[in-house]
Amino acid sequence: MNTSATRFAAILFGVLASCNVLADDDNDRHGHHRHHHHDYVRSEIIYAPVIYVEPMYQVVRRARPSRECWSSTESYQRGSDGAGGLVLGGVLGGVIGHNIAHGRDRDVAVLAGTLLGATIGHDLDHSSYGAPVTRTHCETSYEDDEVEQVVGYRVQYRYSGRIYETQTDRHPGARVRVTVSIED
Repeated sequence: MNTSATRFAAILFGVLASCNVLADDDNDRHGHHRHHHHDYVRSEIIYAPVIYVEPMYQVVRRARPSRECWSSTESYQRGSDGAGGLVLGGVLGGVIGHNIAHGRDRDVAVLAGTLLGATIGHDLDHSSYGAPVTRTHCETSYEDDEVEQVVGYRVQYRYSGRIYETQTDRHPGARVRVTVSIED
């Protein structure tokens, strides 16, 4: 710092000191001691007697699910109506009988093959019914309803000869917890 700046700082400091600007906080401008009054506030938890409780209600709308189930037994046929196997079996049996036999015996073989094929085809067609199957079917529907729910309690209590009111989430019982501020 140069000499003129140092002198200026020293003069400024002297002026401020003489004006009591840099004086102690407990002294005023004239050097008199000032008194500070400090208020102390403390909180205390007490239990005050309850004199009245009223539930507070709110209407709530909700969708209530309802599920209904039923069973059904189904039998079904895997093949045709039964005539197809009879005809097809007869034709195949006749063709086989015709190809196996020769001469006069051919007519008897065709007739025997046709009858045997028709019988086998008929039996196969009727055995194509499946076993009964039981199935469960379910359907869910929703019904709207409205219910009143308790959402809190309006509570009146007595403290120091006066009646006060507050709200609580739960029923307070005979006493309610209250925080009071006390000044010293």
